Amino acid sequence: MITFALLTVVVLHGGAGADHLFYLSPDLLASIFEYTKISQPIAVAASVFGKSSIAILLPRLIGPNNF
Repeated sequence: MITFALLTVVVLHGGAGADHLFYLSPDLLASIFEYTKISQPIAVAASVFGKSSIAILLPRLIGPNNF
């Protein structure tokens, strides 16, 4: 959710799909790149936590194996 919120702020500021970077002011570019840098590590962490939770859940669902 935090990643989506940060990227929504970027789009509402006028970057990343709303207008070309060439037409934006330098101050606006700086804030857009700042929000983008903040959102990338959060997105990676969210992906890692989601995949690790599935890895923890699967052995519980499958149960013990007697091979």
